Amino acid sequence: MNNIKGHCFNIVINEDHSIIGQCDLSLCDDTNVVSYNLGIYIGEEYGRRKGYGTEAVKLLTQYAFDELHSERLELQYIEDNEAGEKCYRK
Repeated sequence: MNNIKGHCFNIVINEDHSIIGQCDLSLCDDTNVVSYNLGIYIGEEYGRRKGYGTEAVKLLTQYAFDELHSERLELQYIEDNEAGEKCYRK
């Protein structure tokens, strides 16, 4: 395994190359397995509720397991963030 503790990516709309947010994986040091915390933030209002977050989480999850060989992902989210909860449950 590499010594990198985290991976951060911009969320970009392909059509106009605008950055609408970020997502990241942070290595959890307090476990006996390879585990990452997943984080996502879409700051631009026009980028919300259009499936970009769902796609980003799907790609980030795939990257974590396939490329980083993670055995587990963790996620914390704000309870009243209905759009976020819907995205994470997918």
